[in-house]
Amino acid sequence: MKFNKNYLNWIINLKKIIREYYLFRIKKIYNILHFDYNINTNGWDYRIDDFKEYNARISKVKELKISSHSNFFLLPPESKEYKLLTQIYSWKSVNIKPYLGAKKESTVDSISNLLEKQLIFPYITLKNTGLKERFYIILPNVRPEVKETLLQLFSYFNYAFIYEIDGEYFNSESRKSIPFESGFMIKLYFPKSMISKFLGIFALLFKYLKITQFISLSNLKNGKDLLHSVYGSLEFLDYYTPLKNLKWNNKENIWMNPKMFSENFKPIYPNLIEVN
Repeated sequence: MKFNKNYLNWIINLKKIIREYYLFRIKKIYNILHFDYNINTNGWDYRIDDFKEYNARISKVKELKISSHSNFFLLPPESKEYKLLTQIYSWKSVNIKPYLGAKKESTVDSISNLLEKQLIFPYITLKNTGLKERFYIILPNVRPEVKETLLQLFSYFNYAFIYEIDGEYFNSESRKSIPFESGFMIKLYFPKSMISKFLGIFALLFKYLKITQFISLSNLKNGKDLLHSVYGSLEFLDYYTPLKNLKWNNKENIWMNPKMFSENFKPIYPNLIEVN
């Protein structure tokens, strides 16, 4: 997979203000949701010893393969699937409950059609459960024999997403981008002040599995503050639809970013680094 990295290369090689990055696409999604354990009358009860001795129940993992639908990006704007997606798709997940309650049959039919073709991914969002903190782990290189082990172990958590990814990463030690074909991004939901108790055991787990390259992230900055500093009012997000950002090239039958090309599909962005 190729990424447009012109700007990124500029701030890495010339400005030298980026020490590490990960670029990837999602190929497969594993959704974990269960309430069979880790909870009692006093609330959530996550214990490190229980995680160590966890007897995995892999059947609780719901799987969706994204890469099998890559041909969607070749669907022209007049296709039925594209029109249905633009009717319901937003920059954030769509809550289908209001449509079901209002009995909007046309929208419900659209959702059902897209579900049947596996062009959208349904999942349940939890509210008022006390799982307030999100923790991310990116593992760029996961050997095939380790994938199942990780899926089994992390299905210990009651609510989680594991994304199978491919792409590339860069760090200040290598000073070059390193491609990878099979990795994981793991998103876990924790009760408040619980993440720190598991950091050590995660590091030991990856060491045991001989996973040397990984990054963990928590307490991420709210992106709305950044958007507000750039755009001011964020009212446009109420009707913003990313799918409409691209324009269809009738000559090549592909979707393209109009901000990078003229009406004749000539590049309009200047070089970021001037060459004398």
